[in-house]
Amino acid sequence: MKILVIEDDMAMITLYRQWLKNTNVEIDYCDNSYKASEMIMKGSIDFYDLLIADLKLEGSKGGDTVVSLLAEMELGKKKKTPILILSGHIDSEVKNQFLKRKNVHFLEKQFLNSNTFRNGILDIIGSN
Repeated sequence: MKILVIEDDMAMITLYRQWLKNTNVEIDYCDNSYKASEMIMKGSIDFYDLLIADLKLEGSKGGDTVVSLLAEMELGKKKKTPILILSGHIDSEVKNQFLKRKNVHFLEKQFLNSNTFRNGILDIIGSN
C-alpha cells in the first residue's frame, strides 16, 4: 500500500513513518499543497491508496488546500482516492463541509497515537 502525506511539519512525517514501520505501508510526502496539486494534475496521485492531509498547512486557511485538492481530483481522476484529514483544529463547519463526501475521513491530532493512526488507515484502505 502507498500513502501520500501532505504535511509541512517534517517531525510529523517522521512520526507517521515510525508508526507504520512494521506494516506493508509505504509513505511518500509533499510538504506543500502546490506539489500535491502538481501530482494530481499529472495523474501520479492515482498510484496512492490514501492521501493524508494536514488541514492547517503553512500559507493556507483551514481546509482550503484540501478543498482545492478534492476539486482537482474530481476533475481529472478516474479513481476516488480516500483522504484522511489530520488536524488539531477541526471546527464543526469545516468538518460538515467534508463529511458530505464518502471518501473523506478525519482523525484529530490531539487524540492520535500509533494505534489510532495505524488502525484508522487500515480501516479506510480496507473499506475501499
